[in-house]
Amino acid sequence: MSWFQSSMSKAVNVGNKNNLTRTVKNYADSVVQQASQAVAEGAKLLQDYTVISPLSYFVSLQPTLHIINPFVLMY
Repeated sequence: MSWFQSSMSKAVNVGNKNNLTRTVKNYADSVVQQASQAVAEGAKLLQDYTVISPLSYFVSLQPTLHIINPFVLMY
């Protein structure tokens, strides 16, 4: 994303810093910032899902298994 940000900065420098070029640069900066935050949040979610161990997954299923168990034993 830094190539996008640097190209917008160069466009502002060439454009004599009028209001339109400043607006474009500010908009581009906010787009880059939001995209960076989205990528960081996605990486956190991915890391959370990959760190879950099979044991912790089984422990989280235990209450469900206790509810299902009597019904399974009936058949």
